[in-house]
Amino acid sequence: PAVASAMASRRRQACAQLWIHQALILNLIFLGFVGIHALCDPERLASSVQAGYGSEVELVSVTRLDSDLVRSSAPATLAIAFVCARALWRPLDGKR
Repeated sequence: PAVASAMASRRRQACAQLWIHQALILNLIFLGFVGIHALCDPERLASSVQAGYGSEVELVSVTRLDSDLVRSSAPATLAIAFVCARALWRPLDGKR
């Protein structure tokens, strides 16, 4: 019973570490794409956000303020992606 309990504990810990690793990779991919897209094409990203709120894309025009707000969020998004990338290089014991 003690050996089985220790194996189950190690298995749970390995699954948790794998889940954390996969979550970091997914965050890195999504944040990287959003950050680069916000820098390259802020009007399109702003219109997709407006569409997500239920606005008709054809009826609502993207203003310069909308584009500037999207463009200004790009550095913060890329910084968070960098933090995720740096966390991937840590050893598995350091990930929690």
